[in-house]
Amino acid sequence: MSTGLSPLHPANLGWVGATVYSGKGSYRWFLGGRTLDPEGLARLVWDRVAVQKLVMVDGEDEAVALLQVYNADLRNGFAYLSFLSTWDLRPIDDAVAEFVKQAFLEFRLRKIYLEVLTSRTGPPLPGSGLPWRQEGRLVKHEADGGEYADLVIYALSSMAEPIE
Repeated sequence: MSTGLSPLHPANLGWVGATVYSGKGSYRWFLGGRTLDPEGLARLVWDRVAVQKLVMVDGEDEAVALLQVYNADLRNGFAYLSFLSTWDLRPIDDAVAEFVKQAFLEFRLRKIYLEVLTSRTGPPLPGSGLPWRQEGRLVKHEADGGEYADLVIYALSSMAEPIE
């Protein structure tokens, strides 16, 4: 199956909400047991987001992932990647790599960071073929499921191996 990137529209908020609250895979979407009202969910989706795309499987109507570049600091050349997925083992690494490549080029970024809670399980990092490097670890930083989990910070540098 091949995948492609599609813009996020307000009509897709139902899928985002259902995926967030399903407990399936995500990076950034740490709600810590909170339930957001529709306006809160919309703010989470749109606030401080530079670009976001849905990952679609060709021939299907429902998204399998949402990718976002958010909290961009263009002066210093970095931003954060968020990843929300149904974790249904679809082949989406190519779409993630393309999205990251576009973000580096469009925003002239030096680094893209990804924050991951150690309490989260699931597949490897999004775009597992990309040269992610661990840059930091905040010990027992975030409450998740009644316990504190470490927050691991990964980075992808535009100066690393070329992204093809």
